[in-house]
Amino acid sequence: MGLANLVCFYPFFILEPLLVKNIFHAGPVALGLLYAASGGGGILASLVTSRQGTPSRPVTTIWAAWAAAGICAVAVGLSPWVWMSVISAGLAWGLVNYGSILWFPLVQQETPPELLGRVSSVDWLFSPALSPLGAIAAGAAVAAIGVRLTLIAGGMIAASAGSVLIPGVTDPDKRGMTAPSEAVTGLGG
Repeated sequence: MGLANLVCFYPFFILEPLLVKNIFHAGPVALGLLYAASGGGGILASLVTSRQGTPSRPVTTIWAAWAAAGICAVAVGLSPWVWMSVISAGLAWGLVNYGSILWFPLVQQETPPELLGRVSSVDWLFSPALSPLGAIAAGAAVAAIGVRLTLIAGGMIAASAGSVLIPGVTDPDKRGMTAPSEAVTGLGG
């Protein structure tokens, strides 16, 4: 996820104003709609998760959601109209948030309590730590290849989701998971 934040998700925020102004030749209302759609996607992700609970294969679901968010970022880069970008951005951020909503309880559930602080520190170090470099990289990429291609390239990298191919990554899916609410209350099996 650190790589996806570096090349796609953090630059996405930097590139949205440029996309609206320089590509769509639109104004603040269009940019506001784009930002609002991102927040709306997060709200929708929360509602879906609260209604459906934890999926039976959470690790695979997390990485699939994050990969699909990368595809939505590609769609933003390819969008010929503002309204299409608004929908794609809302979906992208909804999927990023959905994966994150599933990720945090999974880390707590799968990490021995005595290591939770260290594991969380490493997670926070590598997931968002590269984001500021993403702003620099996005600026350089826009200067070299433009806004659209920067969004498309970053989205394609984020969509690769190759992490599920690393041995051991999907082990929690294979052995079955206890729903986080059951783990907290001690009612799970």
